[in-house]
Amino acid sequence: MPRGSVRKRHGTECPARSPGGRCRCEGTWQIRFRDRLGQRLERGGFATRQAAESALQDAFAAVERGGFVEVMPIGFADFAARWIETYARPNTKASTCRDYEGSIRNHLVPYFGNVELCHITREMVQRYLADKARSRKADGTPTWTPKTINGTLVPLREMLSHAVDWGYLETSPAAMVKPLRREPTEREILSPDELAVVLDAADGQYALLFRMAALLGLRRGELLGLRWDDLELDRRRLHVRQTYTNTGFGSPKSRAGRRVVPLTPGTSASCGVTGSARRPTSMAWCSPRRPARRSTHATSSPPGTGRCERPGCACSRSTACVTRR
Repeated sequence: MPRGSVRKRHGTECPARSPGGRCRCEGTWQIRFRDRLGQRLERGGFATRQAAESALQDAFAAVERGGFVEVMPIGFADFAARWIETYARPNTKASTCRDYEGSIRNHLVPYFGNVELCHITREMVQRYLADKARSRKADGTPTWTPKTINGTLVPLREMLSHAVDWGYLETSPAAMVKPLRREPTEREILSPDELAVVLDAADGQYALLFRMAALLGLRRGELLGLRWDDLELDRRRLHVRQTYTNTGFGSPKSRAGRRVVPLTPGTSASCGVTGSARRPTSMAWCSPRRPARRSTHATSSPPGTGRCERPGCACSRSTACVTRR
């Protein structure tokens, strides 16, 4: 059972402040109680004892519901930087963290600045979405699409949810905010004839890449992340185990992303021909980038004429020679 007390705060000249004195001031009433973490809290400014006792009962009910935590003041921009370092980078994929950082840097911090978290209301968050939707470029077109704006709501909700857990907020003002309405869009899909033209135009290993993209329904990152040992040609199936994005190689975002995809007979045969000379662990389409270095080998030709004398290098001396390590 919550415990608390009600007491009167006397004015500075009230006789009750002296031993044996009786109160002759109006004063105000104050309540004391403990939150769900055991910290002692005080609330004051009540005109009557009855109002203070009613507020104390409301405080008890709020504590029972899990509310009334004494929040710590911190600015939005300061908390965002702390949240990225403490939670986002250690606990999310590199691509997800990059998206969160972009939303915070380009949208959230420029709008909310360093206003204290406890001063951010649900109305302010809803107004943020509305202001973003009203923004226009010089030609009158929207600055951002509803998808982009709604995407910034994801890290905002995550941040403010953790702010509640960490004691900076009592409740999250973004929890019940409704995202912007998005108009349904129709995707343009190649017809069978158009697809045939694309596949006929592709040659070499990219012919197989386009064929697999069209027939297997793999995402771009899943295709680029394939290794030859992800293919079981004898059983005509493919394992999706990793992806490739502009942040590098990584695992699929969800458990459903790690899956087995059946191969068509034609695709299976093409994979067998293309991958016959590859090592099982090598990449099917791409490999990790390696830094380039400038060649420092000697030449007998003056700059701008002739070619490099390094065996296997056919570059012109009119341009810098760049070779792989």
